[in-house]
Amino acid sequence: MLCPHCGSKGHLEQTGFRSEYELFHCSVCGIDYIAYASGNGEFNEPVPLNRHEHHAAEEQ
Repeated sequence: MLCPHCGSKGHLEQTGFRSEYELFHCSVCGIDYIAYASGNGEFNEPVPLNRHEHHAAEEQ
């Protein structure tokens, strides 16, 4: 998946998955992203993940 920040230069690698969200990390810029479930079995576009959300997601 392409990184929203880097475009075609970046690559998002999935680092976590739950039915409510997916976590990604860009191998180029290092930004962490979260994509929330849209409710129909698919996920919304990834958005930057702030550190508070990241720790809460990892603790679940």
